[in-house]
This record gives sequence, structure tokens and C-alpha cells, in this order.
Amino acid sequence: MNTLRRLTAFIACCSAALSLAAPPPLSVSTSDAPTPDVASDYPLSCADIAKPMVFKAWDAMAHARVDEARETLQLALVGDPKCVMARASLGAVTPGAEGTRLFDEAVARMTSVGDVEQLDLKVMQAARNGELRKAFTHAQELAELAPDVFMVNLSLAHAALALEEWDEAERAAQRATSLSPANGAGWNLLGYARLRAHRTEQAIESFRKYVEVAPDEPNAHDSLGDALLADNQLDGAAAEYQRAIDGSAGRFWLAWSGLASVKALQGDWVSARAAIDGEKAAAIEPLDKLRANTMMAWSWAAQGQLPVALKVLEAARREAVAAKVDTATARTTLTRAQLNLASGKYAAAMKDFGAADRMQVNQLSTGQRKRYRGQVLAGLAAAQARLNKLPDAARTLARLDEFAQASLSGPFAVDTTSYARGVLALAQGDARAAVQALSKCSERASFCQLTLAEAQEEAGETAAAASTRDELRKANFRDPEYWFVRARLEARMKESAM
Repeated sequence: MNTLRRLTAFIACCSAALSLAAPPPLSVSTSDAPTPDVASDYPLSCADIAKPMVFKAWDAMAHARVDEARETLQLALVGDPKCVMARASLGAVTPGAEGTRLFDEAVARMTSVGDVEQLDLKVMQAARNGELRKAFTHAQELAELAPDVFMVNLSLAHAALALEEWDEAERAAQRATSLSPANGAGWNLLGYARLRAHRTEQAIESFRKYVEVAPDEPNAHDSLGDALLADNQLDGAAAEYQRAIDGSAGRFWLAWSGLASVKALQGDWVSARAAIDGEKAAAIEPLDKLRANTMMAWSWAAQGQLPVALKVLEAARREAVAAKVDTATARTTLTRAQLNLASGKYAAAMKDFGAADRMQVNQLSTGQRKRYRGQVLAGLAAAQARLNKLPDAARTLARLDEFAQASLSGPFAVDTTSYARGVLALAQGDARAAVQALSKCSERASFCQLTLAEAQEEAGETAAAASTRDELRKANFRDPEYWFVRARLEARMKESAM
């Protein structure tokens, strides 16, 4: 049930695209020296005039300043139009068809660069195509080829995180911190590897180290905020997100969503929406503004005000179309379908998922297209099952299974197929089969976990259902779909107490 949201840790698992949280562009001076231990050990096949700018851009990406990186990479290509990694990196962080064009141009020139760059490009390409296992394998090969290159180890850590290989991610991140202890990017990934593995105290320590070595990096405070959020230290998390915002004069827009999450989990929807407004105002790319508008829609749906949510989403669609966001209508149609499905409006959801299924999304990257199609098919099967259109749901599930086997990988493949299969099993009256399917979902698949609790209850596993709901309620994930799920759980608790 995830929307086409902000691309996070693994749009391109490589030295060229380490994160996609970004403030607006800052002023860039080609005379500014890059941080010496960030990328200067990387064997880059570019003209000397471009190398410092590429390294500077990679440093910005490593600390989630992607708009700044984009501007710097554009300058690098002015200095050296033949710089393959600058072009690939720029393509990885440029939305839509233009990003695809730039990236494909770089791949076409792959044989003109050295062995490390070629393999790094293969990592990037596999990740961009949604082939996460292949990307991880290439990242391992890259680490064997260049074990002492800092950025290479960051790439491996990202690839492992994308597959939920937490121990491998931790090892790669620890290697990065040993190679460059003064650079916060390694500490950042080490923190996330530990956080995802539920070693929360260790994660907080890693993020505090990130803050220590990079106190002026907004992303350091944002990451620490995430760990404190997971640890239910909501006031502490809010303070760190606010430090990220204040330290960037309000321009580090990702931190606004962290602050919005805290307020949403506290039930302060007015403040949550004010934070979302802050994110939208700070974001530069129209696509990022669309994501903020999507969060706004989910906030209203979480409060049980679906009509308001749909009005917000329609306004967002019109705004995105006017701003020429690639596939704006397809993106918002999918989100509308998900909002309707989550809110129990199954007929409307089925109609919207059907419309989304017929839409072309060729301007998205290959990996994004795959994700879109997987979300559409899973949602359509679920809506059909909820409407008791069991033969239709079974046919859609078969389509999803075939598509997933051919095109999807990693946790997303498991989550989408398991969710659809579980909802269909519930509709067929086979609660135990539903539990078996839904139990395969990752813990961050909030709607799947919520449905698992429903199936456990139907199967007579009352204690297990209560435990699933309790764990989900305490998860404190930072995404708007989770806000919705959390609000439903809170409402259930209040009803039970009455």
C-alpha cells in the first residue's frame, strides 16, 4: 500500500547517488575544495577541472543535499562534457525522462571508463531497474575490487539496506567509518543498519557520532531524529528535526516531514499539516511538492476525512500537471485508489486501480515503472477481494504473481504479493492461509501488518493479533501511510476502553 513516494535510500546504489533527501540548491563555487576523505580516493575518469566538482557533488549526496549536488554536477559537465560518472550521477538525481536520458547516455559510454567506474555503473543501472539482488551482487564485486575506497563501501551498505540485509549493511558501513572516521556518511548508514535491525541504542550512538563529526550537516540531526522517533522519544525527535530545519534556514525540506510525523503521532494534525506546508514551501522540484501534497492528503484521510483528502489530492494533481511533472495523473490516480482502499471505499478503489492499470508510465525509470505496476496490481486484487469479486481477484493475483516473478525483487516483491494473497484468502474465508501469507510481509509494510492482525483475529489467534497491533502501534514509522494505520489503531484502542 505504499504510494509512489519520495525515493529513499536506494534509487541508485552507488557512489553517485547515496540519498534523495534534499534542500534547495545552495550557492556553489568551483573553487571550494571537496572534503578530502569523501571521494578523493575514487579512481574517477574525468578531466581535472571536473573531478573536484564531482567529488563535491557526491559529498553533498552522501549528506542528503541532492539539489546542491544536482547544481554542482551540471557545472561538472560544463567543465567536462565527457565525464561519464558526472552524467550518470546527474541522471540518477534528475526526475523523469530527462534523468533517464542522462543516465542512458552515461551507460552507453561505460566502456570508456576504468574498471571501478564500470562496475559502479552496473550497480547503479541494476538499482535503477529495480533489480536489487543484482545491484547487491555487483556492489559486493565492487567492494572486492576496491575494498579501500570509501564511497564503494557506502554503495555496498546502501545495496544491503535495500534488501534488508542488516548485518551486511552494518559491516560495509563500519568499513566506511574505519576508512574515513571524520566523514559522517559512514556513521549515517551504520546508524540506519542498526536501527532497522532494532539495535536502537546503538543506532542512536552512531547518529550522535554523525552529529559530532558533522555538526553543521542538517541530515545528521534529521537522522538522529529518526532514531529518537523509533525509540518513542518524540520530543527529542522533534527537537532534532527542528535543528535540521533551523540549521539550514528552513531549506532542508526532508526534516519537515520528520517533524510532521512527530506531530501526527501525537495527534496534533494542525501542526502536522503546518510542517507539511513547510516542506512544500522549501522543496524546489515540482515532484517533491507533489509528494508533500500527497502527505497532506493522507493526513486528512488518517483523521477520517476522506472527502477532504480527495479534494487535496485533486488539487495536487492539477498543480503537478501544470508544473509538467511526469506521469502526474498516474501517480495521483494510484494514490487516490490507495486512499479509497484504506478508507473502506472498495468500489471507488477498484475503479481507480483499474484506471491506473490502464495508464502508461513510460517516463518513469524502469524500476519506478515496476514498482508502480506492482502497487496497482496488489491494490486492485485487494479491492476486488474486499468486494467479494473472488474470481476477478484471483485473476489479478495471478497477474501479480507472474509480474513479480519476472520483474520485482527484494522486500517489495514479497510485500505486494503477500498482501494481495492474504486479503484474497481472508475474503475466501481461509483465515489461516491469510495469516500464513501476510506473515511474510516486512515489518514496515504497515497495511499488510494491519491486515495480518485482522487475519489472526479471524483465525482465533487473539493474542497474536493483539501483539501484532501493539508492535505496529509502537513502530513510529516516518511515512504518511503509517500515520493512517496508527490513527486506526489508536481509534480501536479508544473504542475498546469504552
